[in-house]
Formats: sequence, structure tokens, C-alpha cells
Amino acid sequence: MSDVAVLVLDDDESLLVVLTLLIRREGFRALTALCAEEALAVIERERIAVVFVDQNLPDLPGIEFLKIVRRRWPDIIRVMLTASADTQTAISAINEGHVYRYMTKPWNNNELRAVVRDSVHFHELLRENRRLYELSVNQAVQLRALNEDLEKKVAERTAEIEAKNLQLEENLLDVIRLLTGVQELRNSSMAGHAQRVAEAARWLAQALGLSEDEQRDIEIAATLHDVGKLGLPDRVFHKDTYSLSRDDQELIRQSPLLGEGLLASIPRLDNVAHIVRHQGEWYNGRGYPDGLAGDAIPIGARIIAVVDGYEKLGGDWQAVLQGEGRRFDPRIVREFRRYLDERRVAAQSGTEVRINPGDLREGMILTRDLYTGRGLLLATSGKMVDQPTLAKIRNFNRVDPIQGRVYVHV
Repeated sequence: MSDVAVLVLDDDESLLVVLTLLIRREGFRALTALCAEEALAVIERERIAVVFVDQNLPDLPGIEFLKIVRRRWPDIIRVMLTASADTQTAISAINEGHVYRYMTKPWNNNELRAVVRDSVHFHELLRENRRLYELSVNQAVQLRALNEDLEKKVAERTAEIEAKNLQLEENLLDVIRLLTGVQELRNSSMAGHAQRVAEAARWLAQALGLSEDEQRDIEIAATLHDVGKLGLPDRVFHKDTYSLSRDDQELIRQSPLLGEGLLASIPRLDNVAHIVRHQGEWYNGRGYPDGLAGDAIPIGARIIAVVDGYEKLGGDWQAVLQGEGRRFDPRIVREFRRYLDERRVAAQSGTEVRINPGDLREGMILTRDLYTGRGLLLATSGKMVDQPTLAKIRNFNRVDPIQGRVYVHV
């Protein structure tokens, strides 16, 4: 059994027994507490990776306990348990407790075990990020201590540190992409959705002449546009939006705000959070949450609205055209049509060949979805390999090797 410990805080002793068994089946130590005071004492003496907290505690509201944990032990991953699925509780848990997941009782045991595994993995990623950050800071201190005779070496090491900082940011984004991956695991029909939206959004941002920074923010926002749905119940993913109850429709409408709250707490993602907030706005001002219209809607949100809408309309182009000028920005609709045409032409031209992952080069076009050995989607069919995609594939291939060959057009 691993020495990683998962703490469960709930005043229901029968529930603690069930959760203890589930956690141990995943190979982790399970610790329990019946009240907040007892839980804090456990955290003081044990190295806790994840804490599951019930909202209704005998001595302190669960959200208040989570705020204490976040302030004193920020690396502990926080999961809220509650018998209530109201939107305000979810918003408070995310904005104030900064929870990783929000789960309602009763839950599916398989889903809960997946949350345990993912939460522990998230904790390890955060610890590794912190270790790398401290390493880069220590290196910076050493560099400042070098004398003038070592200027060349100082410059080289400074460049190395800058690269590490960029890698830290990428690691953080990978953590959030994992959140999106968890979302897609809950709903198989969404497999690859975030990556397809991100790829098209990046292309559109470039075609519209936006800056490199704007293109990057829009691509990240497109990748994470559904992150606010992580805490929603499974039932909302298996029905058409219009067939949902009024309460469930309201949960969907609140999800961009939840996503904004999650992303706004991350350094340098303020603009990304702003884009995610406004993805539900309509071009004619009839959307949500703020009823913005026309160019008042962030350009990134308008781009995501078109691409995400096309996907969720099942690729029905006529339905997109019906929304042109009402729901969608006409200029973006026209550019998106050009993107779809270019993808179709690229997919129909050339000859499919099999190559080793190490032989993949910029400019090649994937003819099949590309997965790691553990089944993580790296790139979708039709993707033209650019430098960021190639770097991502190579990095993942080192830690989770791609099985078999890669199929491309040449």
C-alpha cells in the first residue's frame, strides 16, 4: 500500500467506513475525522494528499474548513461532498474553497474511485511544480552570485531558468487539461471535443490577424471552455439542453461563471477566464451571463461560440448559418467555413503512411487520432503538426510512450 494518505471528514460514521474501503482499494492510506478540529489535528501530524469534506459539519461549515486548508496547506487537494446540488453551494466551494471536485451524494463508486486517483495524481503534479519552482529560484540566487568574469555562463543559465519557468506554466496548463480529460471521461460523446475546439479556435484567431498572445489565450480558453461543468451531475450530460429541467438548465448557464472562478485564481490566466465567462453570449445580445452584443463580446468568446456550437449541433452547417447574425458573429462564421474546407482538402490529399513517433515532423497531417500508451488523446485526426503540438507529443512520449506507429499524410 502507498504511503499517500487521503483524509475523509464527515460526521456520518457509516459513510466513513464505505469511503475508507474505496480509498484502500486504490492502494492509498485512508484516514478519517468526525469534525473539523479532529481533521486539523490529523493534517498537522500526517502528510495528506487529498481531503474529502462534507459541507455540513458539526463544528464548522465545510467551505470554511476548506478555506483553512487552502491557506495553511495549499498543496492538499480539496474535494467537497454534499447532499445538496444547489448552484450557490457549488459557486462558494469553487470560489472560496478552491475545490478540485464537487460531488453530490449519493455518488457512483466507480466515479468516486476515479476522483480519488485523479486527485492524488493532481497533488503529485502540484508538488512537482513546487519543487521545480524552488529549484529555479535557487538557481537564480546562485546566478546572481557569479562575478563579472562569468557573464557568459550567467546568460546561459538565465536562459535555462526562463525555459524552466515556461515549463512550469505548461505543467500547470497540463494539470488543467487533465481536468478537462476527466470531464470527457464522464461523457464519452465529448471525447476529443476540447482539443478540436482549441485547434479550430487557434486557426481562426490567426486568420483574423490577432497577436500571438491573443492566439495563445484563445487556444487555452477553448481547451478549457467546459471546465466549469466539472462539478455538475452526470444527468445534465446525457440529455439535450432543451429537455433538461429548469434547474438543470440553470446549472448549465452558471457553468461559465464557475469556469471563470476556477481559472481566475491562476496567474496569467485572467484573460482566459474572461473569455470563458462570455462564451454563452449571443451576437444579438440575447445570451448570458451579461447580455453583451456584437464587438462588446470578447473576440475569443465569439470564436469559441461558433466552433463549440458547430460541434454541439452535430456538425450541422445549416444550423450554424441559421444562427449567423443572431447567435454567431458573421465574420467568424465565414472564416470557420474556410477552415472546414481546408481541413477537408488536406484530409483528402496525399498518401497515408505509418511512421515511428520519433520521426514525426512539423507540417505532417495526422490521419488518425493519436493516443499515449495509457489512452490520453494527444491530437485528433486531420491535425497539422505544428511546433507546440510536436513538443507536446515528444514530452508525453517520454513518460507515457505511444504504442505502435503514427499515421500521417505525406
